[in-house]
Amino acid sequence: ATTGDFTEGILKDLFDEHDKSKGKIISIGIITSNWFLCHRSLDKLHICDRGRGHMPFKKILVDHCDYIILVTPLGKLLPMNGIDTLNSVLKNEHKDSDSLYREFEIPLEKRNQSYLHTSFRKSYSPSPLIRVSDRLKDIKIEDNGKNYIFSEACPVFDPKVDKYQARRMDLPHDYIQTNFKKIYGYEIP
Repeated sequence: ATTGDFTEGILKDLFDEHDKSKGKIISIGIITSNWFLCHRSLDKLHICDRGRGHMPFKKILVDHCDYIILVTPLGKLLPMNGIDTLNSVLKNEHKDSDSLYREFEIPLEKRNQSYLHTSFRKSYSPSPLIRVSDRLKDIKIEDNGKNYIFSEACPVFDPKVDKYQARRMDLPHDYIQTNFKKIYGYEIP
């Protein structure tokens, strides 16, 4: 991503123009992230990122866009209550890593404007994330999350693979597989 002071300045100028339009223009921000933290209950999203300029850029989008679309594969939604666990896992795996993850919560007042677009698994899937998928389906039925709602176009991802291939697809980072129980709260099935 092209981030930094120059990019943030241009983005702020665009939103100044947007504000002058008095509602004639609708802004839509599309955000991806290294990870989205979503509490153990999966009902509240935090954007998680590291690297220079990424977090300020995303905060500007969240603060100023009329609608936010949060796009992520299921394996990038981590059911963790805070960033400390992820940073400790990262430090253990990458001893030379000085760049820690930061997080910020989608504001509750942005709930009806923040759409999560991810994928689901079928109930008989060999995916290690079937519990996460099932819980997200329940949240969608119950009335969505506390600070987000589901995109109507969230697809079911159901490749014909065995459990080892499913694990590799859904958990491509070895440090996530190694620390699965710490992160997800249960053993890899």
